Amino acid sequence: VRNAFGFVPPPNTPSPRPAIIDHLQPFPTARQLQVLSSVGGATARLLAEKMPKKVESLWFDSALSADERRNVLEALGTEGEMETVTVARPFRWQGSSFHWYAVSLTDGAFDGWSSNSYPSIYNLEILVKVPDELEPSAAVERIRSGISSIVDGVRGLRSLTLVVRGSDATRAAVRQLLPIGTEVGSNFTIEKGEIYRTSTVRLTATRRS
Repeated sequence: VRNAFGFVPPPNTPSPRPAIIDHLQPFPTARQLQVLSSVGGATARLLAEKMPKKVESLWFDSALSADERRNVLEALGTEGEMETVTVARPFRWQGSSFHWYAVSLTDGAFDGWSSNSYPSIYNLEILVKVPDELEPSAAVERIRSGISSIVDGVRGLRSLTLVVRGSDATRAAVRQLLPIGTEVGSNFTIEKGEIYRTSTVRLTATRRS
């Protein structure tokens, strides 16, 4: 699900619900669902209802709201199994190089991930942007709290990766206050904390047992 080339949805554009999808047969061999539009939630929910139980990759646009992510996950059903769920928006710049839009730390990055009506999610990856006006230590506290809420709330989770984009001070605070070996939630440990492409810090929390 993506926008037509050159189309930028105006603010407050409702998410369309194409009636034709209701008449499509299920997709028993589909392995991926990509929702790469800020107004793609309703369409994605209809498609999710036709996906098989096991899905290799589910990709959410960073501009999609937590409520719309929730609707898609609920449509996949409690018996579903998601190998990897990613929240980020890729876009092309200067030829074929990919760059990424992140979801703001203050705009619901960690919201809506815990529900008994979701499928199992084994690996979750979120690209997070820390606003410049947010003080670094406060940002890290939000990140720590968000990580804990996700790892304790997502059924079946094995690993959570956050790619944190922010100022030099923010990246330094993340590495200092969330070092490798930090225990988060009830059963996860941060095992990787590395500078990624100079402008971000990549944190990976994995289940201990």
